[in-house]
Amino acid sequence: MTIQKWLILAINTLLTIVVITLSVAFYFQFKKALDERVLLQLTSIKRLKKNQIEAYLKREWFQFESVAEYEITEISDSIKNKVINNRNYQATGAYDVTHLNTTGKLLIAFVFYRDTIQKIKLLNGDRIQDILLERTGLGDSGESYLVGNDYRLRSQSRFYTAKLPFDILAKTKGVLRVFSGKSGNSIFEDYRDVEVYSAYGSIDFLNLKFAILSEIDTEEVMAPLFHMQKRLVFIALLIVLVGVGISLYLSKIIAKPVVEMQNKLQSMASGNYEIPAGNRSKLREIQSMFMALSELQNSLKGAVNFSSKIGEMDLKHSYEPISSKDLLGYSLLKMRDNLIAFNEREASYNTLMKKSLIEREELERKRISMELHDGIGPLLTTLKMYMQNTIEDSVVKEEVKGLLDNTITEIRHITYALLPPTLIDFGLGYTLKSFVKNLKNNNKANIQFEDDTRNDTTRMSFDLQINLFRISQELLNNAIKHANAARINLTISEFEEYVSLFYFDDGVGYNTDQVNIGSGLLNIRERVEIFNGELLVHSEKNKTTVEIEIPIQNETN
Repeated sequence: MTIQKWLILAINTLLTIVVITLSVAFYFQFKKALDERVLLQLTSIKRLKKNQIEAYLKREWFQFESVAEYEITEISDSIKNKVINNRNYQATGAYDVTHLNTTGKLLIAFVFYRDTIQKIKLLNGDRIQDILLERTGLGDSGESYLVGNDYRLRSQSRFYTAKLPFDILAKTKGVLRVFSGKSGNSIFEDYRDVEVYSAYGSIDFLNLKFAILSEIDTEEVMAPLFHMQKRLVFIALLIVLVGVGISLYLSKIIAKPVVEMQNKLQSMASGNYEIPAGNRSKLREIQSMFMALSELQNSLKGAVNFSSKIGEMDLKHSYEPISSKDLLGYSLLKMRDNLIAFNEREASYNTLMKKSLIEREELERKRISMELHDGIGPLLTTLKMYMQNTIEDSVVKEEVKGLLDNTITEIRHITYALLPPTLIDFGLGYTLKSFVKNLKNNNKANIQFEDDTRNDTTRMSFDLQINLFRISQELLNNAIKHANAARINLTISEFEEYVSLFYFDDGVGYNTDQVNIGSGLLNIRERVEIFNGELLVHSEKNKTTVEIEIPIQNETN
């Protein structure tokens, strides 16, 4: 896809998405506001009619109670007798007796009992019907009506004028909610199966309970919204058409110089850096791009020349990148530096070989120590036992025994110097305890060693244990020989992921900044660095501390 087509597609797609999103958001926001306003208006109408009806019933009841004589309206005596003889109406109160009315219209019976006096008044629903028929604020399709607890209308429907109210069933969501003790407003289908906005509530008077609903058809409410929707679609289409025209113009301005730049870049990619890169454009950004292309061309020329010098191994040739963001220039400088570093690594190769020889020497010392301990040592002990059992001359026996004892002792010293056998057999803790014990026997210093290693379950490798032993050995020997310490504390603690060494002495101290080659502190620091550990040394008179932490999470025996 060309850049011109891509720009047209991208601009118009984005514009279409924005227009549709704004139109839909505006539509639904307007609909939400309209819904809230209509439902609020219906709620106010319903509340007004409810108050008017309840006030009317209260006035009629008050007048009814004030009359001393038996009273009845012009309703037929047959209905009166049915009320008097019905057990359901044998208590003072107001009753819905619409089902007894042959006209199917609302009929309410007021019944009053006091001692032997009985009063009855039959109240027709004409006044209530007048209140409900007041349609201010209900538009062309709105109405307010009453429903009894048998889900039948008690007021005349303005849509089914030929039907008796009692014959119309109105078991809608609003009516069901009212008789379940709720009131409110919502959108649902009314008794005509037509979707309406509805506000519903109850009229409670004595033992009378009606559901009162004020409703208006959604089609009438939504009419202006549908009109607005058509206008939004027209405006959206108009905006999209204007956007297409603008995108065609912009794409032409942008695409032409970009295509020209593409051709120049392809020529430079083929190795031709001598083509003119400059051009003029109406757009400042495009002009800046041509200037940047010219700078790139100059940078590539310099980089090619410098790389030629590097190829000739002229590593002293000077070169400066054109800016701090010249990655190619800095890459060439890095390549030159790497070549210089390679030559320097040639010189350090002998140092690496020495390190390898030292490691092999340690392995050889370990092997010789084990052979002395496990091979020659037992042979000399056997020879000593053989001599004691075969030589009869006591003088000769003592001389030979002394020679053998000295030889065995010397081999033990050599073995211990090469590698303490106890380090192999019993681990770091036991070996340091033995070493500290020997030091205490031969020195006056008070040496305390605390072993918090895990012994048989240790996760420390053998090399790490040797390293910690040599560090401890160095610290203790230095404290005795050079620091004149009277009190020395050493603690080694093994945790799940690291081992910690803490050392203290009360000697003369030393300057930690002045470390000579071959000194004990330098050796200790090198040993800690080998195992990626951390070393912290603090020394002053009467207080020298050394703290070491070495990770062991990857160390296994």
